[in-house]
Amino acid sequence: LKGFREKYQADQIIKYLKDLSGMKVLVIGDAIIDEYHYCSAMGKSSKENIIPTRFLREEIFAGGVLAAANHVAGFCKDVHLVTCLGTENSYKSFIEGHLKKNIRTKFFHRADSPTTVKRRFVEPAFLSKLFEVCFLEDRPLPEELEQKLHRYLEGVIKNFDLVLVSDFGHGFIEKKTVQLLAKKAKFLAVNAQTNSANAGFNLITKYPRADYICIDEPEMRLATHGKFDKIENLIIRIGKKIRYKKVIVTLGHKGSMGYSPREEFSLAPVFSKEVVDRVGAGDAFLSITAPCAAAGYPMEVIEFIGNAVGAIKVLIVGNRSSVEPVQLFKFIATLLK
Repeated sequence: LKGFREKYQADQIIKYLKDLSGMKVLVIGDAIIDEYHYCSAMGKSSKENIIPTRFLREEIFAGGVLAAANHVAGFCKDVHLVTCLGTENSYKSFIEGHLKKNIRTKFFHRADSPTTVKRRFVEPAFLSKLFEVCFLEDRPLPEELEQKLHRYLEGVIKNFDLVLVSDFGHGFIEKKTVQLLAKKAKFLAVNAQTNSANAGFNLITKYPRADYICIDEPEMRLATHGKFDKIENLIIRIGKKIRYKKVIVTLGHKGSMGYSPREEFSLAPVFSKEVVDRVGAGDAFLSITAPCAAAGYPMEVIEFIGNAVGAIKVLIVGNRSSVEPVQLFKFIATLLK
């Protein structure tokens, strides 16, 4: 921070963020409903080797690409969300009621599935996750629906300065869609997430081009088959498979590492050691740094902003709320005093 303060003042960083307001952003990816079912343990069952729990309450959040759209909509006025819902338990009304008012939506509906729901059972005192049940259909879209998606994207993608892809590997963004996005987007920012439903099958290397890549360390190691290699080597190696301009690898409690062929490597630390809930932190990091990358800001500035966003987000339960501009501006001012 001392070295960063010598180059940048808080007002300058805040201006960078305010200047993003005119950027037109298309956000595309998997819609996810996050449910937290809070419960308390009652003790071991006398008849089974299980721990029964008492249900206390539930909380429902708009997660996945819905959360990403809400984050970016705080900083960019023109946001268009493209995603797919199931016809069974679509949650459409809930989703529409939990998106910011400056987000325009285009929902595609697949008849063979529900909208993805991730139901977590949570001990409330320390937000310890006990168990998770997923309701999802992660096979690729039916061909007719995929063609409808492609016709729509062909017609609108040219109108946006940034295409932000929040790819959870749940069947919405497959090979042909990837090719279209890589070919048509003016600036393409991508996170291809590895999770329990897709481990090893949803790697960033499915994208032949991504102007800005934002993934975590395990996702980078899986994509490059580098279990023990230095992260710097893996970032260079992945450039042989993907045409990119900027890369940030988030490193959990170790911060983040950024790279651009023009600026070389930079390492930024975390700005908070207090963690309430890590769910959605990577989505927030991607959503607010992607417009910064599209605007051409220096890598060290993008990393600083991303880690500030992450420090705020891990204090928020699930996707209960977004990282908001005023909140971020105040935190940046505190960091750079």
